[in-house]
Amino acid sequence: MKTDKNIKTNNKKKTLTTVLVFAALCILGGCLGVFIGYFSGQYESFDLTAIKEIIKNILIYVTPVAILGVFAFVLIYSIFGHNKAKKAILNWDGEDEEYIEKIEAKLGVIISMLTIGLILIYALFAIYFYALFNLMNPEQFFNTLPLMALVFMAFFATLFYNTFMQRACVELVKKINPEKKGDTLSVNFQKEWEQSMDEAQKLMLYETGYRTYKVMNYALMIAWLICTLGIMFGMGLMPTLVVSALWLTSTITYSVYGYKIEHKNKKR
Repeated sequence: MKTDKNIKTNNKKKTLTTVLVFAALCILGGCLGVFIGYFSGQYESFDLTAIKEIIKNILIYVTPVAILGVFAFVLIYSIFGHNKAKKAILNWDGEDEEYIEKIEAKLGVIISMLTIGLILIYALFAIYFYALFNLMNPEQFFNTLPLMALVFMAFFATLFYNTFMQRACVELVKKINPEKKGDTLSVNFQKEWEQSMDEAQKLMLYETGYRTYKVMNYALMIAWLICTLGIMFGMGLMPTLVVSALWLTSTITYSVYGYKIEHKNKKR
């Protein structure tokens, strides 16, 4: 009974915390919106031309350099990391578990870096794409053509390189763990890989997924507030609709799979 009471108390505390956090974010967002609205009304005549020009130049000239910088860093980091791990596996005596676990962890970091690099490059490319069609004048367009060509090459090369390097890292992991199944180029790779995991690995995967879901709920909530406030300043309705759709998809997916798993366990 005490255990049940403790669980109920903890659940109430968690619910109350969530409500308070949401209320605080709404109040903060509302205050921010009122402040920005008041500020813009009071300083309509304030000259922002110089600031706008600086931001414009950053988007036009700095963004492509950032794309190439991220691409070069991920390329060098992953190649050196993969080769180092490959040599370390060849020197493994087949018994030192701590030694091989460190190598496996490093391969995991490489795969994570490849994914993060991909997202960063695609996000920066979207910003550059906006600058290309909305901020550049004809002179800037022709002056930056060589840089533009490199950016587009890096953009398309990223996807192919990531696919190749992630597959190479996964093959090394499979070499360490022969029981692992699945090919990264296969449509069913995620399913086959998960089925070949042991119970401890599956538990870690599920816990990581749940933690990610919780963090994304807060992130989507904040993004929704920002996009909704942005409607007052000409952002339009589309950003809010997109964030709302993603938030709804995440919540429904979690609820549906939770229901299926719960009823599947009850049948057993």
